[in-house]
Parts: sequence; C-alpha cells; structure tokens
Amino acid sequence: MIYKFIDDNGAEITINSLSQLQILVEDKTIKKSTKLKVGLRGKWGKAKDVKELKFEEEKEKKKEEAEKVFEDIESFITSDQTPPLEPTSPLKKETIPKTEKTKIDIKTPIETEEIVSKDYKATDTSEELRKEEINNVKKQTIDSEANKKQNLVLFFKKLWQGKYSLKLSFWGLYLLPNLLFSILLFFLLSNVLKTETPLASVILFYTVTFAVISYIIISMLGTWKSANHFRNYRKNQNKPYGLAIVAQIFVSADILLRIIGAAKQFV
Repeated sequence: MIYKFIDDNGAEITINSLSQLQILVEDKTIKKSTKLKVGLRGKWGKAKDVKELKFEEEKEKKKEEAEKVFEDIESFITSDQTPPLEPTSPLKKETIPKTEKTKIDIKTPIETEEIVSKDYKATDTSEELRKEEINNVKKQTIDSEANKKQNLVLFFKKLWQGKYSLKLSFWGLYLLPNLLFSILLFFLLSNVLKTETPLASVILFYTVTFAVISYIIISMLGTWKSANHFRNYRKNQNKPYGLAIVAQIFVSADILLRIIGAAKQFV
C-alpha cells in the first residue's frame, strides 16, 4: 500500500509501506494533525484517522500498565510474610515469643535486577534499531527526490541526443507540446497586454516564454537526430525511410516560419 503525507514544509512525500509510516510517527515527523492519504485514489485526511497507526499516547498507557504489574509483582516478592500473632490470655504470664521473619531468598531480588537490566538492554537495542530505521526512511525519501531530478536530466539528455523513437519524438515530445505551449502563451500574453498588469504576471510570462523556447529548440534538434537514426537504421535493412524525411521537412518548415514571424516583429 502506498501512503502520501504533507510535511511541515508543505512537501508531499510518498511512503511505500505501513511500517515505514509508523517509524515516521514514532520520530514525530508525522503527527495526529498531519494530512495523510491512503493509496493513490484515496482522500486526504488526518493521520489520527488511520487505525493502523499507533501514536505515543497509546504506547505510554501500555507502558504504564506493564510497569504497574511489575511493581505489584515486586512488592509481593519483597513483602514480609510474617504470620499474625495469636492473642494470649491475660491470666497466663507467658511472654509472647518473637516471631521469626520468613527468610526471603536472596536470589530473588538479584534475579529481578537481572531481568530489569535485560529489559533496559533490550529497550536500548530497540531504540538503536528504530533510529537506524528512521534514518533509512529519511535517506530513502532524499534518494527519491534525487532520483526524480536525475531522471529529469536524463530525459532531456536522451531527447537532445535523439535516442527516443521517431514516432515518440515527433508526435509526443515535439508536435503535441508545441501546440499546448502555443495555447498557454496565448492566454498569458492576453493577460500581460492588459493595462495595470502586476509585475509578477510579467515576470511569469517571460519566464514561461524562455522555458518554452528552450524546450522547443531541444525537441526540434532531438526529433531531427531521431529522424537521422531512423533513416540510417532503415537503410541498413533496405527498407523505406520516408517518415524520417517528412519529419525533417516539417521541422525545417517550423523553424523557417518562426524566423519569419520573429523578423516581422522587428521590421
């Protein structure tokens, strides 16, 4: 099961198992009021609504109950088990014999001390294991964020080198994004041209424009190189390669039209 939660910084973090989620609860990274979603299609709620999670309050109650039981057992072992004295008659002047206290085996408190020391050792090792698990979970989240950035860089590198198939490069990574970007820039430009446009909108428009132009250049070159790879591959197999020529003609026409449109704005 996949779990998603939003941390104090507002970042959305994905966890792959309930055990890792419980570790973050024990580390107080996830609180009762933390927004949490169970599954990809689940609804956002609070962490306290998930029945499988156990917070510190429940653990403290169980710990107090266990300590209380242990104290009762210890008090019972160390208590003085002396039999009650029988009252003597007033006529007889017999001295009441001193009752001897029952001897308690010395080994009993020693054994209890050994049990307590073993319990403390067990808790120490369990805390160390929990710390290691918490560090592993944090490391996995950091590694996942680093992998996302690395995958994004790898995507643009493969697109630039034309290592994607010609159909994917032309239709999915070049033509369709260019249409979407043109619609986006059209709406942004209509808002920027209005009077009293805030500075943030103008900065957003130019930032998006720069990003779109950069992607268009990369997708054009990647599609061109992918067409070259496709043409060479089809040549080696003595098969037609007209699709590669059509794609390169389309890219060339697109570049020419963009240059003409840019030149008209300066004339």
